[in-house]
Amino acid sequence: MKIQGNKGTWYSMVLAIIIYVGTFALAYYLGEQRAEIKIYSQQTEQILSQQNNNNQVINTD
Repeated sequence: MKIQGNKGTWYSMVLAIIIYVGTFALAYYLGEQRAEIKIYSQQTEQILSQQNNNNQVINTD
């Protein structure tokens, strides 16, 4: 098989497609994980602020 610099082989084209699609799949997955982390951190902040409000001492001078 003679190597031609201006033509891609079928397996290099398949690999390029897999990498192309995989990049977007990975980006989507990481975006979803980031959104979940953001939701959990907001819920944690709310829980901690509620606990701080419940533990505060009220001065009735």
